Amino acid sequence: MQENILTNNQNGEIKVSNQVISVISGMAVNEIEGVAALAEDSDSTVYSKKMLSRGIFVEVKNDELTVTLNIVVKYGYHINEVAREVQLKVKDALENMLGFRIKTVNVIVAGVDFTEADK
Repeated sequence: MQENILTNNQNGEIKVSNQVISVISGMAVNEIEGVAALAEDSDSTVYSKKMLSRGIFVEVKNDELTVTLNIVVKYGYHINEVAREVQLKVKDALENMLGFRIKTVNVIVAGVDFTEADK
């Protein structure tokens, strides 16, 4: 499990694993109405929104965090608006909970969920 150092001072280090960063990101995505699910990658397995860390990839370079998420958007929602809301919610959640500088939140729309449209 990869850990990222958030604080390193005379009192010691505070480390946070990529898994924790992924779960925080997943919880933020879970709050967005237009997101149907997370996907492992752009052409693969789709996960329930309850699987909070799947389809979320974390990279830390030079004390800056980049998060990449693969989402499936519900049919009828504006993809651009949903993706932008994902970016804002994830960035806000991570900055508030970790106090870590977020460089980028990349959103990949892996598909559209038509299950509601079929009803």
